[in-house]
Amino acid sequence: MAMTRSLGDFVAKSVGVTSEPEIKVFSSIAENDRAMVIASDGIWDRIPNEEMAQVLLPFLDKKDPEGAAMELTRISVERWQKDHGMVDDITLVVVFLNTTQKLAT
Repeated sequence: MAMTRSLGDFVAKSVGVTSEPEIKVFSSIAENDRAMVIASDGIWDRIPNEEMAQVLLPFLDKKDPEGAAMELTRISVERWQKDHGMVDDITLVVVFLNTTQKLAT
């Protein structure tokens, strides 16, 4: 298991952090897939998948991925501060999918 990616951090490298990315290619998206969230551990360590989906739902209806990203960030920051008195780095991209259109291959 690799730790979170880090570029140019030689101290972190000495304890197992790697800049080698994990790449996953998804060749198809199902018609019922409505969103994609790409995030750092600053998000995933505080918001489980099922809760993530629940947070996204109202923003899907409003077609507001930016609002969804802001809300997920707010929740994560609040939980980091409560649990640890600090906030881990947070990187987040929320994409809402239009699965009625064919994907380019």
